Amino acid sequence: FGKTVAVPYGLLSIATVLKKAGHNILIYDENVQDYTLERLMSFNPAAVGLSVLTGPSIQRAIELSKRIKEKAAEVTVIWGGVHPSLLPDETIREDYIDYIVMGEGERTVLNLLRHIQNPSQFPIEHVEGVCYKRGGNAIKQPRREFIQDLDELPDPDWGLIEVEKYIRLDKQSNLRRINLCSSRGCPYDCSFCYNRAFNRDRKFASFSAERIAGWIKYLKERHGIGYFKFWEDNFTVDKQRLRDFCRTLTQREFDIKWACESRVDIKEEEFRMMKESGCDEIGFGVESGSPRILDFINKRIRLEDVEYACNKCLEVGTKSRLYFMVGIPTETIEDFEMTLSLTKRLPHFGLEYMFYRPYPGTRLYQYSVDKGLFRPPESLEKWAQCSELYSVDYNLSEIPTEMIKREMRRFKRDYALHQALYVLKYEKAHMAKFLLSPKSLAKNIKTIINQVLRNL
Repeated sequence: FGKTVAVPYGLLSIATVLKKAGHNILIYDENVQDYTLERLMSFNPAAVGLSVLTGPSIQRAIELSKRIKEKAAEVTVIWGGVHPSLLPDETIREDYIDYIVMGEGERTVLNLLRHIQNPSQFPIEHVEGVCYKRGGNAIKQPRREFIQDLDELPDPDWGLIEVEKYIRLDKQSNLRRINLCSSRGCPYDCSFCYNRAFNRDRKFASFSAERIAGWIKYLKERHGIGYFKFWEDNFTVDKQRLRDFCRTLTQREFDIKWACESRVDIKEEEFRMMKESGCDEIGFGVESGSPRILDFINKRIRLEDVEYACNKCLEVGTKSRLYFMVGIPTETIEDFEMTLSLTKRLPHFGLEYMFYRPYPGTRLYQYSVDKGLFRPPESLEKWAQCSELYSVDYNLSEIPTEMIKREMRRFKRDYALHQALYVLKYEKAHMAKFLLSPKSLAKNIKTIINQVLRNL
């Protein structure tokens, strides 16, 4: 995702658990910090853990791991995250990686460090959820059970990160904004998604509405944050938790704005509760405007559901953002044109296109391999070049690549203009503010013109 600035809640949660157990912890996030290797090694770590996604982050993890081993061979290097969890046997082959943590990390890493500190008293065979090498072979311990109730975990230790570095100004509301993550997993079974392979038997787990409200209260009072964006697979899975959360924000008069991602299965009452509690925007994973493709990827939604969600957002005054996937295997020109037609007739505030990438462990990945559409990379280094979300370097669909590129150029060119027209058409109060402020008007017009010119 490039230099996306987002609180690394996975690392923060593991670090919080380790600190409570008495370990000395340093979190290094390259998106907001610029440490040298010498600065990191001066911390004198016994172990360094890296969170790794399929794609470009692999290359940086390889570089860091090799340099750490060159600098201090005795330091234990641990890889975790989605990619090593889904391909542990392949990943552990590398001599610069000592252990793979498969799946959720809090309890596994805690026990792994107990082994590293005292291997005779706590042998590696007692550590669930790890993969390691022995005699040149990959040894996988049984996977640890996932935490089903996230309230078992402690609140994030905010002192482990520099919170101010993760705060951005939301241009629409002029409020200080930060991301939150309150759940893990998703109960649905889309064939392109990593969830089924990564989370296995756990469908969905979350922090309670009360716990989330506590984080919001702290961040609002301590850092003046007024906008919270939930970056997680599906914030609205548990409808009771959703309603509890909305009621908590409303009853305590938090006076904030928030946004989240969801399926298009929200009911009218929930839309209204969300708006009343401060929900400013909902992102919906639509993927395609073709009913055939929706069935093929097991999305289990109807186009009528998408239209209902967008119209209901418009009715209550919440923005809708739509996410589409392009280049899906078997997708034809006709399917793509149906997607383009859908985007034009829906009253959405924004939309985003991403290109299909076959993630290991998913059913659509296996389909792509079996049909000869995709040849899995033969090395960890080659996996690093395999998941540029906004690149059309390879295309597994039947849509001509040039057609996709042409539409993407048009989408980029019109993006800012579309949002401006949405505000002018549907948000009367914002339109008045926009027109009555010469400074704001000039700035927004300049932004729109620059974006159009950059993408001509």
